[in-house]
Amino acid sequence: MTYQIEFKPKAIKDIKAIDKNEARRIIGKIESLKNDLAGDVKRLTHFTPEYKLRAGSYRVLFEAEGAESGNLSGKKSKGCLLLRGSQHD
Repeated sequence: MTYQIEFKPKAIKDIKAIDKNEARRIIGKIESLKNDLAGDVKRLTHFTPEYKLRAGSYRVLFEAEGAESGNLSGKKSKGCLLLRGSQHD
């Protein structure tokens, strides 16, 4: 399944606050999510957002709407990722 990526305003603010080279690397990993959530992705249990992408020392938390395994968000939509990043020490 191919996903459309949408950044939440807080995610945009977070990505602007980190080193440009690191931000480019993270965005590259996020871009790879467009194709069947490719990358170092883990599904979280009993937690919203439902997924976590590992990008070096950062973790990108995201929701996937309209995933093949079922409708994870309770809304029907085209494949869409809503992203929020955080640094993991």
